[in-house]
Amino acid sequence: MKNRNNIFKINTLKKRFFLILGVGMVLGLFLVIFVSYLSLKAIEKTKIETSLVADLKEMSDSIDSDYYTLLQISQQMISLGSIGNKFNQYLVAESQYDKIDLYKQFSESVNIAVFGSKDVLLAAYFVPDSANTKVDKMLFSNFMVDKSFNPEAISRVLDTNQIGFQVMHTSNISVIEKNVLSIIRPTFFDNGTQAMIYVEAYSDILDSVEHRSELQHTHYAFLQLNTENEVCFSNSKEYEVGKKIEVLHDRKINIGGYVGVAKESSFGFTNILLMPEADYRREMNNWLISIAVVILITLGIITTTTTLLIWLIYRPIKTLQKEMEHFGDGNFAIENYSFNIEEFDSLFHTFNNMKRQIKSLMDESCLQEKQKAQLELDKLYYQINPHFLMNTLNSVHWMAVTNNQPEIDAFINRLNYILGYSLGKTDRRSTLRTEIKSLKMYLDLQKMKYDFDYDLDVEEGEYLDKDSARFILQPIAENAVCHNMDEFGHLWVTIKQRNQSIVITIKDDGKGFVLSEDESGNGEESRKNKGIGIRYVKMTLEAFYGEATRMRIESRKGTGTVVEMILPCNN
Repeated sequence: MKNRNNIFKINTLKKRFFLILGVGMVLGLFLVIFVSYLSLKAIEKTKIETSLVADLKEMSDSIDSDYYTLLQISQQMISLGSIGNKFNQYLVAESQYDKIDLYKQFSESVNIAVFGSKDVLLAAYFVPDSANTKVDKMLFSNFMVDKSFNPEAISRVLDTNQIGFQVMHTSNISVIEKNVLSIIRPTFFDNGTQAMIYVEAYSDILDSVEHRSELQHTHYAFLQLNTENEVCFSNSKEYEVGKKIEVLHDRKINIGGYVGVAKESSFGFTNILLMPEADYRREMNNWLISIAVVILITLGIITTTTTLLIWLIYRPIKTLQKEMEHFGDGNFAIENYSFNIEEFDSLFHTFNNMKRQIKSLMDESCLQEKQKAQLELDKLYYQINPHFLMNTLNSVHWMAVTNNQPEIDAFINRLNYILGYSLGKTDRRSTLRTEIKSLKMYLDLQKMKYDFDYDLDVEEGEYLDKDSARFILQPIAENAVCHNMDEFGHLWVTIKQRNQSIVITIKDDGKGFVLSEDESGNGEESRKNKGIGIRYVKMTLEAFYGEATRMRIESRKGTGTVVEMILPCNN
């Protein structure tokens, strides 16, 4: 067995996985290809939807071509056209000889135009009867027409520029029963005759639809819609003339048990080819059943393949699960396993190494906890001085109260608050309101030492009670009072909300400073005035607000300094 394993060298999970999965996929793919081939042969034979689109396009192109031909001939037949001009001359000719000669020329022109287009059958001039009878007065026709010849009664699929595009109908030639397309348009001759031009051409569209129906043992319907999507022609009794049909945006039709496609003519009307939905679904259902069978077989193969893979890896995974449970209970004992699968053997080896490292880390962590406890004791020791100072200030406060010294009392109260706020002992939740309170305390203390005035303009709002970075106003004010301002100076502090931002402006009228060393500036003075306070505030804003905050400083010698901070309001 060992020699056989060495021969095939399939001793890794990756190789076995790809072997089993590859065999399963090849079998499934073979079945998919085989059945899909049979299905595609059936689809190729019927070409249901594709064939509908292609056939309708061919029909529409044929109809447009016929209409274009009819338009060309009718254009020649108007009074200004090559044919119409001869007929006009014939009508106004006075001598009988001229009439005969001109009529001959006119007839030859009509015959040349008609026979030059293989599908054109009839070209005629007529005058609509003024008495509203069913018979019109015929001026000329190249073939004998029915006694009931009345082209104006034929439905029109489109009316444009006095030209009527008439739907498919039976030819008006008395000896021919063919389906034709025709157009009708007016013209005026010099003798005052107001005539109508009528031209018709043979169309094999309905024959093609009927042939397709017989070939595929179904019933196809061909419709023509006007620009209002109303049926103007139908070879199916289920769609009467005048009925409105909804055409979907993808030019698909699904109504009355029929499905089909629509195509807009280049003239603006719409042609539709329909087939019974049951016949359409029959072919599609056969195809879907074949695909469903393939999918089920493929799923069966995949399920079998997956089951085999699970069995292959279940035992090592189950063993690993038990080891992890023991490990979670605190058992760090090292166990050696061999599954003859390189991946799992390597995994358990790594797991054992992890046990050793975690045990080592836990021992190290215990040592660090002891060191941390010692650091806490040291921290408490170093906090003795601030506590001692605050307690001492409280004692001085009560001594001032006892000795009726209100100025000292107020001074100590403010100093005690500022010290407690800076150490986080007072108003532990920092907001703009607490920042403003601390700033006011600080400025009131400084006024006892320096002779200056300050204005505090704060716009009231909910933004004052939202969390804020601590200790960002006092360092700026301290720079102004202690470094920039002369005696009898003035400090302005403005805090307002603008849209989604908070704008803080601290301005003084002191001596100012230069921000960078130049020819007239004192570099040492510049570095002094910028100070650690400004750097502290910048670092604090960036740490608390990130990139959503901006800080700008403007200062000139002799004109004072302006510090502007823009903070986000929704932080």
